[in-house]
Amino acid sequence: MKFCTPRAQKKSRQILDGATCVFDAQGFEGASVDVIAETADVSKATLYKYFANKQDLFSACIERQCEVYSERMVTLSDVDGPLEDNLRIIATIIGQTFTSPLLANLFRLTIAETARFPEIGRAFYDTGPKSGTRLIATILKKHIDTGELDIDDVTLAARQFQSLVKADFFDLALFGIRNDFTAQEIEQSAEKAVQTFLRAYEVR
Repeated sequence: MKFCTPRAQKKSRQILDGATCVFDAQGFEGASVDVIAETADVSKATLYKYFANKQDLFSACIERQCEVYSERMVTLSDVDGPLEDNLRIIATIIGQTFTSPLLANLFRLTIAETARFPEIGRAFYDTGPKSGTRLIATILKKHIDTGELDIDDVTLAARQFQSLVKADFFDLALFGIRNDFTAQEIEQSAEKAVQTFLRAYEVR
């Protein structure tokens, strides 16, 4: 749902802030609209004016978190930096995003609810993994055009790069084994992913 006026945008952000906190703490099933409205400091009538139901609100929370990740990638897609530097920046953004306890928890909730509400899974996929892959592919394509990379399937390569970065920590974060990754660990994981990717695709 798009909110056109500044007042509507501010109110929707207020509701989403409250809802995200409640979903994160209580899960989708445990989160009541009453508690969400109270946390967001709005009436239930106001909440329902902006979001049709709890499912719609949850989808909007997911989309909002994924859009933060995409927006960071969009800013990078317009930068004409050296190949290795660009890859390192992308990898660091991926690492910081997927070690976020909030995102890991929302990811778990999305998986749990997708069987009942497939549109929630679709919303997460479209604004998260799919959008991220497309933006990374755009950046890779620039370096293919300059002759620095030799890639036949740029979309697949973008997915592979994301997987390389996440390999060290995503399962640990997803299953709640760790949620305290340091900046140094994320940087080290990013560097290993970059070097592995370059060995596979860089023109030498």
